[in-house]
Amino acid sequence: VSARLFKPLQPLLKGVEHLLISPDGLLNLIPFEALPESAEHYLLERYTISYLTSGRDLLRRPSPAPASASAKATAPLVLADPLFGEPPVPAQSQAPTIALRRRSVTSGNELKDVYFAPLFATAHEARTIKTLFKDASVLTGAQATEAALKQAQSPQLLHIATHGFFLADTTSQPITQLNPLLRSGLALAQANLRRQNTTGEDGILTALEAAGLNLWGTRLVTLSACDTGLGEVRDGEGVYGLRRAFTLPG
Repeated sequence: VSARLFKPLQPLLKGVEHLLISPDGLLNLIPFEALPESAEHYLLERYTISYLTSGRDLLRRPSPAPASASAKATAPLVLADPLFGEPPVPAQSQAPTIALRRRSVTSGNELKDVYFAPLFATAHEARTIKTLFKDASVLTGAQATEAALKQAQSPQLLHIATHGFFLADTTSQPITQLNPLLRSGLALAQANLRRQNTTGEDGILTALEAAGLNLWGTRLVTLSACDTGLGEVRDGEGVYGLRRAFTLPG
């Protein structure tokens, strides 16, 4: 792959340290950092690499955080170890035992097929980040909610450690699920109890909802979750999923 994609460009990259890559089609799924630059080195060791959804991204001017934003609003924000909740299980089963032993199911055709198991290690992940960024706001457990994330205003850094998912594309899905931005998302507090929640947020942040976040001025978003690089590949438009969704709002 490196010989086909990178070697022809190498003579043009003398003195270049930062590559802006706008891949097309299935090339969107290749981690260019992992390609060998030589027999001894990978591209990651020689270049800083940024990905563009399309070449149009080069024309977008980043907007700075509002001058009126408070220190709290622009401080780093970390969401981790959400309290997903336990859906009811049949009375004849040993509910507490089953709940502790259940494994995550983050793939399927519909959200009803998905279950999010606790991610206790992500709480330690959040505490470690807090030691690096003293002013960071850390939300865990019941506080790591969809509403809290939607209310965030241009945090300098955003780190989300949770479950991600991308639902399969099937002809049996409801028409709303055919949109790849509705089939991709992140699980937050109460995500397992979404069918019981008749008001407010359901604990699932879809990629479509993520595209409406206020991230203008945010320097870095880290999705510490599985399946967040998946999506529907569309020629000329990149991958329609969480990666694209978090680029759109800034």
